Amino acid sequence: MNGAYRTSRPRASRILAQVFDQKDATALGGLNHLARFLKQLGIDRKLADRFRKTKAQWSEWRFDRVLRVMLDASFAGIDRLYHFEDLETEPLLCAQHGVDRLPDLKTLYRDLRRFRDPALLRSLHELSQEIVVDALRDQDRVVLELDSTVETLCGRQEGAELGPNPHKRGRPSYHPLLARDRISDLVIDHKLRPGNSGTATGIVRFRVLQEAEDPMRASVWFSHLSTIPF
Repeated sequence: MNGAYRTSRPRASRILAQVFDQKDATALGGLNHLARFLKQLGIDRKLADRFRKTKAQWSEWRFDRVLRVMLDASFAGIDRLYHFEDLETEPLLCAQHGVDRLPDLKTLYRDLRRFRDPALLRSLHELSQEIVVDALRDQDRVVLELDSTVETLCGRQEGAELGPNPHKRGRPSYHPLLARDRISDLVIDHKLRPGNSGTATGIVRFRVLQEAEDPMRASVWFSHLSTIPF
Protein backbone atom coordinates (compact mmCIF):
# COMPACT_ATOMS: atom_id res chain seq x y z
CA MET A 1 0.00 0.00 0.00
CA ASN A 2 2.79 2.36 0.92
CA GLY A 3 4.38 1.78 -2.46
CA ALA A 4 1.40 3.40 -4.20
CA TYR A 5 2.36 6.80 -2.83
CA ARG A 6 5.30 8.85 -3.96
CA THR A 7 6.92 11.17 -1.53
CA SER A 8 8.26 14.45 -2.84
CA ARG A 9 11.74 15.41 -1.88
CA PRO A 10 12.42 18.96 -0.79
CA ARG A 11 13.99 21.02 -3.55
CA ALA A 12 16.15 24.01 -3.01
CA SER A 13 14.87 27.25 -4.52
CA ARG A 14 16.77 28.43 -7.56
CA ILE A 15 18.26 31.83 -8.10
CA LEU A 16 17.92 32.80 -11.75
CA ALA A 17 20.12 35.38 -13.36
CA GLN A 18 18.36 38.54 -14.55
CA VAL A 19 19.64 40.95 -17.14
CA PHE A 20 18.02 44.37 -17.63
CA ASP A 21 19.36 45.18 -21.07
CA GLN A 22 16.14 46.01 -22.94
CA LYS A 23 16.36 49.79 -22.95
CA ASP A 24 13.45 50.15 -25.38
CA ALA A 25 10.99 48.01 -23.42
CA THR A 26 7.59 49.59 -22.80
CA ALA A 27 4.70 48.97 -20.45
CA LEU A 28 2.25 50.74 -22.79
CA GLY A 29 2.05 48.29 -25.67
CA GLY A 30 -1.70 48.74 -25.97
CA LEU A 31 -1.24 52.38 -26.96
CA ASN A 32 0.23 51.24 -30.27
CA HIS A 33 -3.13 49.78 -31.34
CA LEU A 34 -4.91 52.83 -29.96
CA ALA A 35 -2.69 55.08 -32.07
CA ARG A 36 -3.82 53.20 -35.20
CA PHE A 37 -7.45 53.71 -34.19
CA LEU A 38 -6.93 57.44 -33.61
CA LYS A 39 -5.23 57.70 -37.00
CA GLN A 40 -8.27 56.10 -38.64
CA LEU A 41 -10.43 58.72 -36.95
CA GLY A 42 -8.16 61.44 -38.34
CA ILE A 43 -7.42 62.91 -34.91
CA ASP A 44 -3.89 64.06 -35.80
CA ARG A 45 -5.11 65.76 -38.96
CA LYS A 46 -8.04 67.44 -37.20
CA LEU A 47 -5.76 68.77 -34.46
CA ALA A 48 -3.26 70.06 -37.02
CA ASP A 49 -5.96 71.80 -39.07
CA ARG A 50 -7.14 73.78 -36.05
CA PHE A 51 -4.01 74.34 -33.96
CA ARG A 52 -0.96 74.03 -36.24
CA LYS A 53 -0.38 77.79 -36.41
CA THR A 54 -1.16 78.60 -32.77
CA LYS A 55 2.54 78.83 -31.87
CA ALA A 56 5.48 80.34 -33.73
CA GLN A 57 6.89 78.37 -36.65
CA TRP A 58 10.24 77.91 -34.91
CA SER A 59 8.69 76.29 -31.84
CA GLU A 60 10.16 72.90 -31.05
CA TRP A 61 6.70 71.51 -30.25
CA ARG A 62 3.71 72.68 -32.29
CA PHE A 63 0.55 73.18 -30.27
CA ASP A 64 -1.34 70.38 -32.03
CA ARG A 65 1.50 67.94 -31.24
CA VAL A 66 1.46 68.96 -27.59
CA LEU A 67 -2.28 68.28 -27.45
CA ARG A 68 -1.69 64.88 -29.03
CA VAL A 69 0.94 64.06 -26.40
CA MET A 70 -1.52 65.07 -23.67
CA LEU A 71 -4.09 62.77 -25.23
CA ASP A 72 -1.60 59.88 -25.12
CA ALA A 73 -0.83 60.67 -21.47
CA SER A 74 -4.52 60.56 -20.61
CA PHE A 75 -4.92 57.17 -22.29
CA ALA A 76 -1.84 55.97 -20.37
CA GLY A 77 -3.63 56.73 -17.10
CA ILE A 78 -1.96 60.03 -16.25
CA ASP A 79 -4.72 61.89 -14.38
CA ARG A 80 -2.56 64.74 -13.11
CA LEU A 81 -0.18 66.67 -15.29
CA TYR A 82 2.75 66.60 -12.88
CA HIS A 83 2.78 62.79 -13.18
CA PHE A 84 3.74 63.24 -16.83
CA GLU A 85 7.41 63.27 -15.83
CA ASP A 86 7.16 59.47 -15.68
CA LEU A 87 6.45 59.41 -19.44
CA GLU A 88 8.93 61.96 -20.77
CA THR A 89 11.30 59.23 -21.99
CA GLU A 90 8.75 56.42 -22.46
CA PRO A 91 10.17 54.38 -25.41
CA LEU A 92 6.91 53.69 -27.26
CA LEU A 93 5.56 57.25 -27.05
CA CYS A 94 8.92 58.73 -28.02
CA ALA A 95 9.10 56.39 -31.03
CA GLN A 96 5.56 57.26 -32.11
CA HIS A 97 6.32 60.99 -31.99
CA GLY A 98 9.78 60.56 -33.51
CA VAL A 99 11.69 62.18 -30.64
CA ASP A 100 14.13 61.18 -27.92
CA ARG A 101 12.18 63.03 -25.25
CA LEU A 102 8.63 64.29 -24.94
CA PRO A 103 7.88 67.92 -23.95
CA ASP A 104 8.63 68.77 -20.34
CA LEU A 105 6.16 69.96 -17.72
CA LYS A 106 6.93 73.63 -18.30
CA THR A 107 5.94 73.31 -21.95
CA LEU A 108 2.74 71.46 -21.09
CA TYR A 109 1.64 73.97 -18.45
CA ARG A 110 2.56 76.93 -20.65
CA ASP A 111 0.55 75.56 -23.58
CA LEU A 112 -2.46 74.72 -21.42
CA ARG A 113 -2.61 78.38 -20.43
CA ARG A 114 -3.23 79.21 -24.07
CA PHE A 115 -6.80 78.03 -23.58
CA ARG A 116 -7.43 81.22 -21.66
CA ASP A 117 -8.11 82.51 -25.16
CA PRO A 118 -11.87 81.94 -25.67
CA ALA A 119 -11.35 81.38 -29.40
CA LEU A 120 -8.95 78.48 -28.80
CA LEU A 121 -11.24 76.95 -26.20
CA ARG A 122 -14.19 77.24 -28.55
CA SER A 123 -12.18 75.61 -31.35
CA LEU A 124 -11.33 72.66 -29.08
CA HIS A 125 -14.99 72.25 -28.15
CA GLU A 126 -16.02 72.38 -31.82
CA LEU A 127 -13.43 69.70 -32.59
CA SER A 128 -14.88 67.37 -29.94
CA GLN A 129 -18.35 67.92 -31.40
CA GLU A 130 -17.06 67.16 -34.90
CA ILE A 131 -15.55 63.88 -33.71
CA VAL A 132 -18.78 62.86 -31.98
CA VAL A 133 -20.94 63.71 -35.00
CA ASP A 134 -18.65 61.71 -37.31
CA ALA A 135 -18.88 58.73 -34.97
CA LEU A 136 -22.68 58.87 -34.92
CA ARG A 137 -23.17 59.04 -38.68
CA ASP A 138 -23.76 55.30 -39.02
CA GLN A 139 -26.49 55.27 -36.35
CA ASP A 140 -30.12 55.76 -37.30
CA ARG A 141 -31.01 57.12 -33.86
CA VAL A 142 -29.55 58.52 -30.67
CA VAL A 143 -30.79 57.56 -27.21
CA LEU A 144 -29.82 60.29 -24.78
CA GLU A 145 -29.20 59.68 -21.09
CA LEU A 146 -28.79 62.73 -18.87
CA ASP A 147 -26.92 62.37 -15.62
CA SER A 148 -24.46 64.13 -13.35
CA THR A 149 -21.23 62.91 -11.81
CA VAL A 150 -18.80 64.09 -9.13
CA GLU A 151 -15.19 64.78 -10.08
CA THR A 152 -13.01 65.10 -6.98
CA LEU A 153 -10.23 67.69 -7.25
CA CYS A 154 -6.86 68.19 -5.63
CA GLY A 155 -5.96 71.82 -5.16
CA ARG A 156 -7.84 75.06 -5.71
CA GLN A 157 -8.97 74.87 -9.31
CA GLU A 158 -11.32 77.48 -10.70
CA GLY A 159 -14.92 76.54 -9.94
CA ALA A 160 -14.02 73.92 -7.34
CA GLU A 161 -16.54 73.98 -4.51
CA LEU A 162 -17.50 71.83 -1.55
CA GLY A 163 -20.61 69.79 -2.21
CA PRO A 164 -22.04 66.27 -2.04
CA ASN A 165 -19.08 63.96 -2.57
CA PRO A 166 -19.71 60.28 -1.86
CA HIS A 167 -16.10 59.32 -2.59
CA LYS A 168 -14.06 61.98 -0.79
CA ARG A 169 -16.20 63.82 1.76
CA GLY A 170 -15.05 67.33 2.52
CA ARG A 171 -13.00 67.62 -0.68
CA PRO A 172 -13.74 70.23 -3.38
CA SER A 173 -15.12 68.92 -6.63
CA TYR A 174 -16.84 69.60 -9.92
CA HIS A 175 -20.39 68.36 -10.54
CA PRO A 176 -20.64 68.18 -14.36
CA LEU A 177 -23.84 67.42 -16.24
CA LEU A 178 -23.46 64.86 -19.04
CA ALA A 179 -25.57 63.80 -22.02
CA ARG A 180 -24.52 60.30 -23.14
CA ASP A 181 -25.68 58.28 -26.12
CA ARG A 182 -26.69 54.87 -24.80
CA ILE A 183 -25.92 53.11 -28.09
CA SER A 184 -22.37 54.35 -28.76
CA ASP A 185 -21.55 55.26 -25.14
CA LEU A 186 -20.29 58.64 -26.36
CA VAL A 187 -20.72 61.82 -24.34
CA ILE A 188 -22.57 64.06 -26.77
CA ASP A 189 -22.65 67.18 -24.63
CA HIS A 190 -21.57 68.30 -21.19
CA LYS A 191 -21.82 71.25 -18.84
CA LEU A 192 -19.13 71.90 -16.25
CA ARG A 193 -20.59 73.01 -12.90
CA PRO A 194 -19.17 73.74 -9.42
CA GLY A 195 -19.27 70.98 -6.85
CA ASN A 196 -22.04 72.64 -4.86
CA SER A 197 -24.49 72.51 -7.78
CA GLY A 198 -27.68 70.51 -7.42
CA THR A 199 -28.28 67.48 -9.59
CA ALA A 200 -30.56 69.35 -12.02
CA THR A 201 -28.99 72.81 -11.78
CA GLY A 202 -28.82 74.37 -15.23
CA ILE A 203 -30.49 71.46 -17.00
CA VAL A 204 -33.09 73.68 -18.70
CA ARG A 205 -30.22 75.56 -20.39
CA PHE A 206 -28.45 72.38 -21.36
CA ARG A 207 -27.54 72.90 -25.00
CA VAL A 208 -28.31 69.41 -26.24
CA LEU A 209 -31.86 69.62 -24.86
CA GLN A 210 -32.48 73.04 -26.38
CA GLU A 211 -31.39 71.80 -29.79
CA ALA A 212 -33.44 68.63 -29.52
CA GLU A 213 -36.53 70.74 -28.75
CA ASP A 214 -35.84 73.18 -31.60
CA PRO A 215 -36.14 71.36 -34.98
CA MET A 216 -34.11 74.02 -36.79
CA ARG A 217 -31.16 73.82 -34.41
CA ALA A 218 -31.43 70.06 -34.11
CA SER A 219 -31.17 69.74 -37.90
CA VAL A 220 -27.71 71.31 -37.73
CA TRP A 221 -26.35 69.25 -34.85
CA PHE A 222 -28.09 65.98 -35.77
CA SER A 223 -28.36 66.47 -39.52
CA HIS A 224 -27.36 62.84 -40.18
CA LEU A 225 -30.06 61.37 -37.93
CA SER A 226 -33.69 60.73 -38.76
CA THR A 227 -35.05 60.65 -35.20
CA ILE A 228 -33.92 61.61 -31.72
CA PRO A 229 -35.81 59.36 -29.28
CA PHE A 230 -35.65 59.98 -25.55
